[in-house]
Amino acid sequence: MTDAFVPHANNNPSPLIRVGDSYDMADNGHHCSRTLNIDATLRNMTMRARFVLIAIAQAGSRITFEDLKNCIDAPYSLQGMYRVQHAITFDCRLRDEPLLSSLVVSKATGEVSDGMPVDPFDPDDAAKERDRCYLYWQTHDPFPTD
Repeated sequence: MTDAFVPHANNNPSPLIRVGDSYDMADNGHHCSRTLNIDATLRNMTMRARFVLIAIAQAGSRITFEDLKNCIDAPYSLQGMYRVQHAITFDCRLRDEPLLSSLVVSKATGEVSDGMPVDPFDPDDAAKERDRCYLYWQTHDPFPTD
């Protein structure tokens, strides 16, 4: 896989984030300013997660951090999956798409975790973002052939 620049396009399956990019996680609602640096592994995990999360959205479902970690064979600890979730959020924002990260939930609560771009203390906020994902991905083809 190459890390060459990919033009902005909603139908491009590759992440729009690039190796070497840096993002301030506070821009995603994280409780503190922390830099997320994109390396080749994180970019690859973001692409894998994007495929899984689009399928989850099309099914109108949710996925736990643990299940997502296992699906994408992530080399991170369960606690380290925040990196993938934030990278997915940045990628969705670059594409002007609903936040696929809203589909990743805690096994204990069934809701998004603290520090994500939707308010974890407001189930309605997370539910609205999930509904946006479901509608968007049930009406958009992630891999158009034309």
